[in-house]
Parts: sequence; C-alpha cells; structure tokens
Amino acid sequence: AVNGAIMKAVIGHVNTSGWEPTSFGMIAEVVKASSPKLPSRERIIKHPLTMLEFILGAVYSDDQRCRAMDIFRSVEEMYQHIPQADVGHMLEGSEAEEWAALQRRADALECHLNCVEVLIRRKIELSLSFADLRQGCTNEPMAIRSLWNLFRVLGGKYRNAAFWKEFTPELSYLQQHAFAAV
Repeated sequence: AVNGAIMKAVIGHVNTSGWEPTSFGMIAEVVKASSPKLPSRERIIKHPLTMLEFILGAVYSDDQRCRAMDIFRSVEEMYQHIPQADVGHMLEGSEAEEWAALQRRADALECHLNCVEVLIRRKIELSLSFADLRQGCTNEPMAIRSLWNLFRVLGGKYRNAAFWKEFTPELSYLQQHAFAAV
C-alpha cells in the first residue's frame, strides 16, 4: 500500500507539474533509492514487481511526451536498477505471470534504449518519445510516420555511400525494434 501511494504521489506530481526531462531525473532518483542492491528496509519501493511497474509506467506513459533523446540518460539509469529476471522465481500465481509480462516489456525497453542510442550517436534529431517507439512496434500508421520522419531528417543533408553502408545495419535494428509494424 505504501509503495502504491509513493508511486501515485510521484507520478501525480509529475502529471500536475508537467512531464519534462527534469521530471525524469526525479523519477530516476526514486528508482535509484529503491535499487534491489539496497537492503529492503532502506528502499523507497520495496517490492520488485511494483518497482518494475513504476519504471515502465513512467517511461511508457501515454501522458508523457518528452523526446526519448532528452530523457535517455535518466531512463538508462532507471534501467540499470530494474530487478533481475530471476526475482520472478520468488513470486507465485498471478504475480509470477505479471512479472513475466513486465520482464518482456523490460526487454523491449532495452531495445528502445539501444535505438535511442543509435539516434544520439548519429545525431538524428527525431521527436519520438519512448511511448512512440513502443507504439511503432504494433501501430502501422505510427511506424510509417516515424520512418517517414527518420528519412526526412536523414535526407535533409547529403550523406555519402559510406554513411549508408555503415548505417544500414543500424537502420535494420531501428526497424525491427522501433518500427516493427511495417
């Protein structure tokens, strides 16, 4: 009950003050202070299932429209504190099933972090949130719009054949993990 109240209070504060990159710094601090590496009594969020729900809920919230590139460092820090998959063996029944589903979403988050890292490294300025990256895997219009924007940005300046040859595997990764609906 306390974990749920803390999550609602933090997310409620962010919802009322607006989702900004600095909000993710605050959320990352809560996650860091809830790290599974800390003794249970010292954690803000004690239950691993609640912790994973909190992280994924904040990152993939439909209310949050921050560019993934702007919040990358905070989300990457939160990802580092995700409870290990083997914690699920300690859970039973519906909690174990929920844990498995959340672990699949955490695996997708890792892929989305890798996608954003490619965009940052290549200096490709796209206005996509983590929710957009997730939706691009199941929502064809979103994936098409995102790919269209990617090619519009890439085509905005001359890029030689060596760039395209080097970028092709990364483009394939982006398509598979962020724009899989097309």
